[in-house]
Amino acid sequence: MLILKPHSTAYEKNSKDFTKFNLSQFLYLDYDFDLNLVLSKCDLLISDYSGVIFDFLYFNKQMILFLNDINKYKKEPGLTFDYKNFKIGYRAYNLNQLLSLLKKFLASDLKDKFKLSRENYKKKFNVNNNSFITK
Repeated sequence: MLILKPHSTAYEKNSKDFTKFNLSQFLYLDYDFDLNLVLSKCDLLISDYSGVIFDFLYFNKQMILFLNDINKYKKEPGLTFDYKNFKIGYRAYNLNQLLSLLKKFLASDLKDKFKLSRENYKKKFNVNNNSFITK
């Protein structure tokens, strides 16, 4: 099942465009839904620059960072991390790369080469019991 959740109300309308496919494998969550209630059930997170990646670090499961607008986002509003060196998951810079990685994941052919790196980030950010404290 693919869960879709808008990052903000500005994107909520565009996110609903996915529901036009009427696929039983899509679950659309409203903007106000607390994503933390379902994260433990997710096998993969696809995100951009959202803080949900830190919540998902707790589970140490695979991630794909969709960074299609990273050059624009670097300028406004800006980035906290250098995503080139933030190695917690695969990175996709366009839709074709994202779909290719997703197909590999669904075919169980996407190796989790970032597991140790995510563990190190969990230690760095002291991710345990859902509390985050930078050392």
